Amino acid sequence: MQNNPGNSKNERRFSVIVDGVGYSVSVSPFDFNDQVRYNVQVNEEDATVFAWDTEMSMFKSLSDDSSVMPDGLTQAINEELLKTP
Repeated sequence: MQNNPGNSKNERRFSVIVDGVGYSVSVSPFDFNDQVRYNVQVNEEDATVFAWDTEMSMFKSLSDDSSVMPDGLTQAINEELLKTP
C-alpha cells in the first residue's frame, strides 16, 4: 500500500471536549515503513502526523509543534486512534 496522506476514503471525523473546549478532529491513516501512521487535523488547522510510540505505549505527534496541543486532547486523539480496526 502506498503512503497516501490525502486518502479521504478512510478519513474519520469526531468531536471532543477537553477542559470545556470543543475540538473538531479528522484523522486519515497511511502506511509508512510497514507502520500505520495518521494525519491528524484539529479545528481545520495544519495536519500533524501521529505514530505509535512503543516507549510510551500510545500514539504521539511527530511534530515539534505538538507541545502546544493540550495533553487531554492528545489523550483523546490517542483513544480514538486505538479504536481504529
